Amino acid sequence: VEKPGKMQIVMEEYYHFIENTFLTTFGKHKKTYIPFFNLLKHQISKIDRTEKFLFELEDKGTIETVLLRHKDSKNKEIRNTLCISSQVGCPVKCSFCATGQSGYMRNLSVSEILNQVYTVERRLRKKGETLNNLVFMGMGEPLLNIDNLAKSLSIISNENGINISKRKIT
Repeated sequence: VEKPGKMQIVMEEYYHFIENTFLTTFGKHKKTYIPFFNLLKHQISKIDRTEKFLFELEDKGTIETVLLRHKDSKNKEIRNTLCISSQVGCPVKCSFCATGQSGYMRNLSVSEILNQVYTVERRLRKKGETLNNLVFMGMGEPLLNIDNLAKSLSIISNENGINISKRKIT
């Protein structure tokens, strides 16, 4: 029997932890903190069941996360796509986007990016559903937060975590 690698152990503990609590210990000495999101507002569309989450962060900044529900190409199975934010506000200020007009506060940390995914994924699992796709098209310009984005993607796509295929992440 092959011993599990350190990354596998960490990911299994992290995933178990995300399911149950927001504070845990990896190993004997290192504590890892996942910030708690306060859900300020939750809206569900009567038309297509799209869900919009407005989360308040610990520093009182707010971000939006949107769960899009759509049928697959054969018009049978419902697929769940999560639209994730990467920044609080946006420094780009595109004229067509409301996020940029509200100003820029900061980049999201890896744990704040992950928390969006795990918070919604946990809700879906309670309903017997799964998360199929991720799009980084929420608040902010993801490539301006590339370091935290790359780290969060490696955790999200890890086989010991949610294990969403990199092909299903945009």
